[in-house]
Amino acid sequence: MDPEVAEKLKICRKQTLLKVLDALDQSPPIYIVWEKATNRYFYKEKNDNPVSVPSKSGIYIFYSLRYQAPVYVGQALNIKRRLGDHCRVSGTSIFKKRWVRHWIGEASSEEDVVSFIHSHMYLKYLLLNFGRCEIESDLVNAWGLHDPGAVDPRIF
Repeated sequence: MDPEVAEKLKICRKQTLLKVLDALDQSPPIYIVWEKATNRYFYKEKNDNPVSVPSKSGIYIFYSLRYQAPVYVGQALNIKRRLGDHCRVSGTSIFKKRWVRHWIGEASSEEDVVSFIHSHMYLKYLLLNFGRCEIESDLVNAWGLHDPGAVDPRIF
C-alpha cells in the first residue's frame, strides 16, 4: 500500500474513533435489572424509564458502576440477542465464561455471574452498520482491554 494512502487511512480511523467516543459520552447509561424470582431481566435508564435495546448491529460497552470505567467492549450483528446471552442465566458467552469468572472466581455459579453483571455494571451501545470490528478493536486498544487481567478487579 502506498505510504500516503496508509497515512490518510490512519488519520480517518483516529477521527472516526473520536466521533464514536463523543457519541458514547452523549448516550445515556443503561442499567440491567434482573428479577431473580421470575428469572427475567430488562433494561432501564437512570430515571427508571424502560429501554428497548434494538435488534440491530453495533457495538456495546460494559462499564463499572463504581468508577464509570469501561471493562468490556463487544460488537454484534444483533445487539439485543448478544446482550441476552450476557444477561440471562441460561445464556452463554465468552464475556461470562472468561471475563466475569476471572473477576469473581472460576467456581462461581451462573446465577452469581449474572448477578455480578447486573449489580456491578451498566452498558452503553452505539448502532453501526459497518466498521464494527475496526471500531471495537480501536476502543480495546485505546482503553487497554486486551484480556480480563487488564481490568483491575478492585474497579468493581
